[in-house]
Amino acid sequence: MVWSQQEIHTLIKLRQNTDQLYWNILERLRRAYWNNIANRLNNICNSNYVGNQCKRKFNNLVTVYKNIDRYEVNDQRRKRIQAYRIFFNELKTRFWEGPPDQHDVAMDTPTITQRRRNVRARRRRKERRGNSENNR
Repeated sequence: MVWSQQEIHTLIKLRQNTDQLYWNILERLRRAYWNNIANRLNNICNSNYVGNQCKRKFNNLVTVYKNIDRYEVNDQRRKRIQAYRIFFNELKTRFWEGPPDQHDVAMDTPTITQRRRNVRARRRRKERRGNSENNR
């Protein structure tokens, strides 16, 4: 079955609007989540999709988005890229990646050792600049 642009836009919006719910439900309940998305999409667009089709379509859109984002300049498949380009701005926020967890936040925060190394490295660079200016 070929998806219309309206159906794809609606699918993206439904997934985006329920993103918080998606990340808060258990993995085993995601099947019901996608069935709910399919039901809502079918009501809005007068279509006949099931949850698994919606999930696969959305995941394929994300994959194509990532490929466009990475390989846009050198990609040989220009026509396919142009077809998906219309959805690019909607996917730019990368909402499907979910909120950062505590591990991600902790990894972005420098440890005491890293901060000390950074301070030492700045001092060394400053000393080198001072030495090079004195040698002139």
